[in-house]
Amino acid sequence: MASVAELRKKIRGIRTTRQITNAMKMIAAARYGHAQRAASDAVRFPAESRGILDRLAAAAASGAERYAPAAGRESCACVILVAGDKGLCGDFNSSALRLCRDMLAAPGVSVTRLMAIGRKACDFGRTCGLPTAAVLPYPQAFAPLSLDFAERVAHEALRGYLAGDYGRVVALSHELRGGVRRRVGASELLPLGRPPAGSAEVCVDPPDPAAALDSAVGLWLAGRIHELLRQSLAAELSARMLAMDNATRNADDLIDRVTLSMNKTRQAAITRELAELAGSEQVVG
Repeated sequence: MASVAELRKKIRGIRTTRQITNAMKMIAAARYGHAQRAASDAVRFPAESRGILDRLAAAAASGAERYAPAAGRESCACVILVAGDKGLCGDFNSSALRLCRDMLAAPGVSVTRLMAIGRKACDFGRTCGLPTAAVLPYPQAFAPLSLDFAERVAHEALRGYLAGDYGRVVALSHELRGGVRRRVGASELLPLGRPPAGSAEVCVDPPDPAAALDSAVGLWLAGRIHELLRQSLAAELSARMLAMDNATRNADDLIDRVTLSMNKTRQAAITRELAELAGSEQVVG
């Protein structure tokens, strides 16, 4: 059985850990409010511009075929894997990496390009079994997160898609679902699909709908990737806030248990000393 001094030392160590986890929870909570607002704002552009994109695709006719599903290319995919730069956020990183691992192992799917965003995703890219040249790492992408970075990722993904290197661009990331709830899923970014029936054509000046469509697709794709990155950052902070809150609560419970054990040990020592004292008095008497 541990001594009272050892148990006191253990309690001090747990209290120090509790202070750290509580501070991390408060920092994550402070950052989460800003990240959630930024994620909500990032939804507007891709959502509102998609209708214009469909109208341009209807007007571009043959130019829109490049962004439509192509037979024989569906099995080759570019995967944009979004994870965090740090741990201590529950299953946030592991669930995203697990989803990517399942996709790599899925029959009938050939991942020819992996764009790993976040340090944890980059670490996964080095050990996932893909050739080194097929993995594009983007570590420390969230410090700070900018639209320029999303445009770089969109440009690289679109360049390979138009070159015929792959027929799909899929993003694996977390999304917020009301408050602090989150889920990890796959978002199909390219191909765009056929314009909805009844999409009205749009007048373009100068009259080159194909060139306008190319520019619009690049802008929309950058906005959509920026939205997913903002959503992922907010989801990561939500996961870290919950994980650190659980860790703080567990530390409180552990302190209570160790304190109880220390009190029992101290009481047993006092009882033993009293018994020894009583025995010695009897011997003297």
